[in-house]
Amino acid sequence: MIFEIGFNRGADNPYFLIEKLGAKWFKCADYDILNINVKDFDHLKEILDMVDEEYGDFYSAVISFDPPTIYLDNNI
Repeated sequence: MIFEIGFNRGADNPYFLIEKLGAKWFKCADYDILNINVKDFDHLKEILDMVDEEYGDFYSAVISFDPPTIYLDNNI
């Protein structure tokens, strides 16, 4: 399932999302968004584990299925 993925802070540096998590740019109307293909819940857990490894306890993931979105919320 394709999810949009982003940060509430630090969105100016999406390289972690692209290089480590495999997100890809998608043209949407007048702007670009990052999408990530999540194969199943095990793959989702792997993605969240990579976020934890990279950022520790500074981020929480907010996951929505309508629309499909993974939003990394900075707790600071």
